[in-house]
Amino acid sequence: MAEQGHRSIKRFFANFLNRFWRHALIWVCIVFALFPVVWIISASLDPANSIAGQKLIPPNASFINFQRLFQSEQHPFGIWFLNTFKLCIVTAT
Repeated sequence: MAEQGHRSIKRFFANFLNRFWRHALIWVCIVFALFPVVWIISASLDPANSIAGQKLIPPNASFINFQRLFQSEQHPFGIWFLNTFKLCIVTAT
């Protein structure tokens, strides 16, 4: 009886370690995949327009770059986005 309990405890810890390493690997992969996205968003919030020497959260974070993006008459990003969206809809249907 004691041997059976010892085996079940051993099996429990073996399963626990197996699941732990799987979850740890999954989390490392998720962080590895999402870090570039977070870095690009962080760079877009930096009003200094600099990627070199940038911190993950810029000290003077602002949305000025997004205002420039959508209000520029020289580069009408909104129109370009809508044209691309229309083209995708037409292509998909």
